[in-house]
Amino acid sequence: VLMEAADIPTPGANEVLIKVKRSLISRGSELFKRYVMPEALPPWRMGYSDAGEVVESKVKGVGPGDRSNVSGPHAQYVVGAHGSIPNGMDYETATFIGLSTSATMWMRTTPIEPGDDVIILGQGIVGNLYMQAVRERKPGRVITVDATELRCEISRQCGADVVVNVAETDSVEAVMELTKGRGADVVVECVGGNAGVRSFEQAQQMMKDDGVLHLISKFQG
Repeated sequence: VLMEAADIPTPGANEVLIKVKRSLISRGSELFKRYVMPEALPPWRMGYSDAGEVVESKVKGVGPGDRSNVSGPHAQYVVGAHGSIPNGMDYETATFIGLSTSATMWMRTTPIEPGDDVIILGQGIVGNLYMQAVRERKPGRVITVDATELRCEISRQCGADVVVNVAETDSVEAVMELTKGRGADVVVECVGGNAGVRSFEQAQQMMKDDGVLHLISKFQG
């Protein structure tokens, strides 16, 4: 970890300046953008969800001392569009507001019928949040797939009906067995990156003939 000195930014129109209390790290996105992409993002661009206390505000009705969730990099002071933090929510939980909102939006745009088997490939932050949110659609079974045991265990704790660890089991065979050879009604791809290429191929193999494939994560060829 390298700490760099920087000027405190100034909020623009409809922005707030917050003193950051917690900043969300996305292992997949940040490792990929910093160490895998041909041109690494500079350190000051890393991070995208902060929670903290308003120091200065250009937003009507928001003032110093208010709590705010802002999309911004890992830094002590960050400017951005104000997002309210519900009463009683701690700063660490508040860093998930942005991604939780996105996961809910993605879930609501997926064509799902009540009772459908929904397969979610990848149990990083996005995949896990999607898995929790999709209960709103009243699916049949929610089946998650990942290659890391820690993520698989967290997925179980967060309510997945079935968890497939691809480090131990072929995911396509497992899904076909679970669906009695029919294939999944809905497959949601949340792996992304280089591994997402193979995951995308497997997604197509585990779908039923008229199934739905929803790509959320970006993958690199």
